[in-house]
Amino acid sequence: MNNLRVVVWGLGQHSLNKILPALVDTPGLEMYGVCSRNKDVVASTANKFRCKGWLDPRVMLFDDNIDVVYLSTPIGLHFTHGKMILLSGKHLWCEKPLVSRLEDACTLTDLALAKSLKIAEGYMFKYHPHFQQFLQFCKQGYIGPIRSATFRFGIPPLANPGFRTDPALGGGAFLDVGCYPVAAALEVFAGTPYSLRYSDITMKQGVPVDTSGRAVIEFSNGAEANLEWGINCSYRNEIDVWGEFGGIYSEMIFSKPPDYQPYFIMSDQNGRKTKVFSVAENHFKIMLEHFRCLTLDATGATDELAKIRDRAKLIELIKVAASV
Repeated sequence: MNNLRVVVWGLGQHSLNKILPALVDTPGLEMYGVCSRNKDVVASTANKFRCKGWLDPRVMLFDDNIDVVYLSTPIGLHFTHGKMILLSGKHLWCEKPLVSRLEDACTLTDLALAKSLKIAEGYMFKYHPHFQQFLQFCKQGYIGPIRSATFRFGIPPLANPGFRTDPALGGGAFLDVGCYPVAAALEVFAGTPYSLRYSDITMKQGVPVDTSGRAVIEFSNGAEANLEWGINCSYRNEIDVWGEFGGIYSEMIFSKPPDYQPYFIMSDQNGRKTKVFSVAENHFKIMLEHFRCLTLDATGATDELAKIRDRAKLIELIKVAASV
């Protein structure tokens, strides 16, 4: 398989600090270029990585040498930008969530299928051995049938929140951090029919975007998922699963530095606890390796499109039920 030539569109702190370093360190990918409206950032980044740089995405998309565009612009622009990328004949790898509306997710995934292109959504935690090991513990029956699972992700105030405070650009707690518990719940209970029992998305007076929320999902097998999220709050980043014969708890499940060694607290039926370690990895690099493989895996790529629509469906259900 030849190297895929990748352009990163959007040069905020996340892409500069996390995506670009992982991309250049991933075998089979070539850092072909970067695109942003910020002239100084484009110049310095292109010089640092010895790649091309564009200020105008329309000009960038005319370059037929590009195989993939990694989209890291604000969430509220993903649909318009993503459509431009697909119409130009490039694969689309996009920061989570791909879009904020189910209708838009269906439009992009249908367009990708029609043009034989691939879309992948950047939920990096899914690919880390930490989360994969967690899924195996659940599937192997160590804790028996799951009674309930709690997914929490909350972050303290950011020094430079950027678009996250602008509702027109997709800012707010739900789309920024609440989408992680949504994605995790759908992975843990994959393929199990569900109904949304409760959702709430909270806005504080004087704040232009939502700041916290929670949702309760009831699955057809009797299990329940509790999702909680927030911004400008104390830090939480954890999963806690209660089964008939035991439990599994782990922190740092959604986001972690590459050198962090994750661990699980495993409880048996009598409450005795055992600590089980996982391995340290760069989940952005593993994610990009997976995305690269999808370009040659038609079945895997189709499955990813279905999961994108499933996540968009639950995100929309939660928003509508909360009247947001």
